[in-house]
Amino acid sequence: MVYFDITGANTVSRGSSTNESGVASISYTGRNAGSDTVSAYADLNGNNRRDSNEPTATATITWVRNATLSLAVSADAPDAGSAVEVIATLADPDGGVSGVPIRFSVTGSNSTSGVRTSDATGKAVFTYTGSNVGTDTVTAYADFNSNGVRDTGEPSASVTINWRRPFGPADPSPARPGCVYFLATQHNLCAGFRSYWEQFGGLAVYGMPITEEFVENGVTVQYFERARFEWHPGVWPERYDVLLGLLGNEVTEGRRGELPFQAVQANPACRYFPETGHNLCGGFRTYWETFGGLAVYGLPISEEFREVNPDTGVEYTVQYFERQRFEWHPGEWPERYDVLLGRIGVQVLDARYPNR
Repeated sequence: MVYFDITGANTVSRGSSTNESGVASISYTGRNAGSDTVSAYADLNGNNRRDSNEPTATATITWVRNATLSLAVSADAPDAGSAVEVIATLADPDGGVSGVPIRFSVTGSNSTSGVRTSDATGKAVFTYTGSNVGTDTVTAYADFNSNGVRDTGEPSASVTINWRRPFGPADPSPARPGCVYFLATQHNLCAGFRSYWEQFGGLAVYGMPITEEFVENGVTVQYFERARFEWHPGVWPERYDVLLGLLGNEVTEGRRGELPFQAVQANPACRYFPETGHNLCGGFRTYWETFGGLAVYGLPISEEFREVNPDTGVEYTVQYFERQRFEWHPGEWPERYDVLLGRIGVQVLDARYPNR
């Protein structure tokens, strides 16, 4: 008599007599996918246990489940920053297979992973957000034995997702009738924003438009190299209801603890603003009073200090205001007291829309 003991994914114990050729065999059904170890020994003395002189042998059987896994996506070319669903379907000849962990792995521009369990229809849905533009490969497999490793016979599938840069107001635009078109930036300047730009500073103060008009946080806005125009209906009709964004505040957020931004005492030689505790002196004061004042630049929020320009890498004397940064460029524009305005519209737009 030869006794067989099967352990692993399937458990069976059974004996069989040898035939005239010395062969003993059993049959069993592997109902579970995975590996079985088959141990057998010849019970030469018929005592139903293996003694030291009785020969033994082992073999391994790997059971492969007759199931397939497929993947589908809710969008194969979604906009970066949005979410996409990856739908896995696990099925065998009888239909959907439920209760099986489906392990998802994402590589490429956006790396992530997760585990979902197949439902009554054999489906498992994995949702993730693609923050970056580029291509992802999503791979999934059915982890039948829940060991966290893809074993032989566990079905897998993969799918590719191409995350695209979303269309945005900074994308080049064709010229529109009734507007001023800036070929250098390929953007239009229209209606009330155009009237404000032309009447209250123009190119020297605001720079060229770097977006079209669009709605941001519920407000119609347009970005320029040095400003953000905001339309607030009924707030200031004399200025076409246009207010300028507080970009100086935005680009210095988190810096108020630095020495130049801390309140100081009034300097008798300067104009002092008690609202913010800062002075406005010399050429910066003359420029502020001559070319726009409070409505265009806001209050000073720092003293003058030296800072490296983020565009050029050159250090200049600067002063920040609620809506702007003044920079002193000796000899570059004497008619305007050698003051140039920082390109903080570009800075804020880049920070808010890094994938534009």
